[in-house]
Amino acid sequence: KRSYLRSDYASVDRFKVKRLKVTVAPLPGQRKDLGKLWVAIASTHINQKKNFLLKESVSLSQKGNLKTHCKKGIEGWLHLSPQVKQTGSSVVAAVTATLFRCRDGQKVWSTSARGSWASQDPNLKVLTESYVKKLGGSVKPYVAPSCHLLFSVIENLPNPKLSEADLLEKIQMGN
Repeated sequence: KRSYLRSDYASVDRFKVKRLKVTVAPLPGQRKDLGKLWVAIASTHINQKKNFLLKESVSLSQKGNLKTHCKKGIEGWLHLSPQVKQTGSSVVAAVTATLFRCRDGQKVWSTSARGSWASQDPNLKVLTESYVKKLGGSVKPYVAPSCHLLFSVIENLPNPKLSEADLLEKIQMGN
């Protein structure tokens, strides 16, 4: 895994890039079901583990650009560019994640990671069953490997500093 963080993050973006849109594109394996899986995993983990105010998350066949994603009320755009390949009872997965600030399109943070994981993980059994129930059986072999990769990447994502008003907004949003 390799990462980049702007040298002025702590004094600038930490206070100004809080309201986020997440995109996954291209679709992992060109499959809509896997795009929905990655969006669901990333959104849930960001909501639970990070201080961002997640305004929107979507999977797309093409990345798009700053103008298509940085609409009113969005301060940052987190783009996840995935690759997945099932090989027997495991999945090789890779992702490049980039956080852009909307006001000028500058890259705030980025990382790349990859790995291979077993499709079944007893520690993620309940979570796997939840995603299978929501998205269908076709995603089952990909849940655990995608979780391992995305959890690691999102843990590396910097945390913004929220004001009391921001915290109230996050609570009201339910994330």
